Amino acid sequence: MDKDTQGQTNVNGEYYNVFDNYCDGRQPFKAVLDIGLVRTTTGNRVFGAMKGAVDGGLNIPHNTKRFPGASKGADKGETYDAEKHRSRIFGCHVDTYMKSLKTDSKEDFERQFSDWSKCLTAAKVQTVEALYKKVHAEIRKNPTHTKKATKAKPVREHKKYRALRQNAQ
Repeated sequence: MDKDTQGQTNVNGEYYNVFDNYCDGRQPFKAVLDIGLVRTTTGNRVFGAMKGAVDGGLNIPHNTKRFPGASKGADKGETYDAEKHRSRIFGCHVDTYMKSLKTDSKEDFERQFSDWSKCLTAAKVQTVEALYKKVHAEIRKNPTHTKKATKAKPVREHKKYRALRQNAQ
C-alpha cells in the first residue's frame, strides 16, 4: 500500500491531501483526527502530528486554519504562511535558539542541548533542518520498522528473598 499512496515527497508546508491525487485503484487509508482533551489552538502540536501523517500518505480530512502560520487576514479571511509552517516542521526555531544560547551562555547550552549536539555530529550535519531532511530521506528509502534486539533478562537474585508482609499473622 505504501507504493500506491506515496504521500508528499517534497515537504514544504503547503496544503496537501493524498486523496486529491487519487486515481483508479486502491483508495488511500482514511483516518479521522481525534484529539481528545487537547485544546484546538492555532499551532498546537497535535496539528503538526496530523500534518506529518497527511504528508506520509494518510487521508485525514483537514484544512490549514489551525496549522502554525495561519492567521486571520484584514478582510476576515484566512491567510496561511506555508514557509512559517515549514520552518516549524524542520525545527528551524530550535536551531536559532540553539545558536543564540551557544553565543550567550556555554553552560546553559551544554545543559540543554548536549545530546542534540552529539546527535548532529554523529549524523555529520550542521543544522537541525539538515538532520530532519536526512531522517526523512532514510524513512522514505526503507519505511519498514525493524525491532531492536532486546537484552537478555538479567539475573535478579534479590527478588528471591522478599521480606514477609507486615500484617501477616
